[in-house]
Amino acid sequence: GTLSSRLAAARKRLAERLKARGVAPAAGLSTLLGLLAASARAAVPPALQAGSAAAAAIAGGVLKAMTLAKLKAPVAFAALVLALAAWAPVPPPVPAAAAAPVPKGPDRGVVWVYRPTFGPDARLTLTGYTPGGTKLEEFVLPDRDDCYLGLTPDGRKIAFVGKGGKPAETRKAEGLTVHLRDIGAAEGTDTGIPADSCPVWSRDMKRAVYAHGSRPNGEAGAAYKLLDLATRKETPLGLPADHYPVLWSPDGTWLLVVRRGGVSPVWCRYDLAGGKLETLVDRRFYYYMDLSPDGKTLIGFGQPRPEEPGGPRVRWEIDRFDVATGAMTPADKFAYGPRDGIIMSRWSPDGARVVHAVRECPPMGEESYRIVVCDPDGGNEVKLTAGRGQFMGWIYWLPTRPRPAAPK
Repeated sequence: GTLSSRLAAARKRLAERLKARGVAPAAGLSTLLGLLAASARAAVPPALQAGSAAAAAIAGGVLKAMTLAKLKAPVAFAALVLALAAWAPVPPPVPAAAAAPVPKGPDRGVVWVYRPTFGPDARLTLTGYTPGGTKLEEFVLPDRDDCYLGLTPDGRKIAFVGKGGKPAETRKAEGLTVHLRDIGAAEGTDTGIPADSCPVWSRDMKRAVYAHGSRPNGEAGAAYKLLDLATRKETPLGLPADHYPVLWSPDGTWLLVVRRGGVSPVWCRYDLAGGKLETLVDRRFYYYMDLSPDGKTLIGFGQPRPEEPGGPRVRWEIDRFDVATGAMTPADKFAYGPRDGIIMSRWSPDGARVVHAVRECPPMGEESYRIVVCDPDGGNEVKLTAGRGQFMGWIYWLPTRPRPAAPK
């Protein structure tokens, strides 16, 4: 109602003003529109003249329709406003903003299973799986089992013993060194590290720790060195000869090492800057342990407490240890039989899941194994693969390696 009354009042004032100038309302509108059109053309750039002429034609058509159909005043006024608006100079089009890239989710990584077989049909296979159990790819490796040294922590390379870029045909050959090659490749590059050193690579593949001269076995004289792979600079470490480096911390400031030779392995933290050796897990038997990607938690399979002489057998379990406090948490949701054993456990790259290699030993019959992924507490288990016979291999959970684009 308010809009209708205001339109009526405006129409009345317009009619009175046109009449005072001696112009009839219908003619006055045509004259007014003509004057406005001429003014608009003067202000419009040449590139938009065609658009202005079209707008004037539209306006003329609207006025003609108004007169012939005797439209009501509110509709006529609205059409007039739209026609006048069409004559306004049009700004240049603004280019559409580029679509923001869709962020990729966290890398779930690839679970690699290394499995050697022996006998007449001996071969080494390396198989990659998604965490959900899909087989991605499989390679038959050209190495001997004792010349294969494992995958690098960045998930890109295989370390092997060789000479001149090629894998060694026997570990007893002269002049062998540690090499690196791409996964799936047959040859690689020489690092110059002695073949019997078993290097432990930093997670960024910029440094390595190895025993200088020979594989450490507790003998006096076995000295560890830290090697900068870019500059080839070596720094002696004060790590005792009976302590074996296992893993680098994610921040590269300390090493997870294990001391063997006693009743049970002792897992320690070795500070690279100060040379301090700190015990993390002892008085329990954990043959292998893995460090979480944030460096805060160890996971391993073993005896949660030492057995008493002559006492009942203590059931082994998967346990997690807080590196800072030593607090232990069992993975109480993991399902395994009383004769099953966990050969090895590995954290996922994001620390959300764990992969286990499980050894199945029935009371009678052939031994078998299975590789499973689950939560740290053992829940939500997914089987990746299984097989018969003793599992003598290795498992890894590493970042997805970049691959070259397929040729067009």
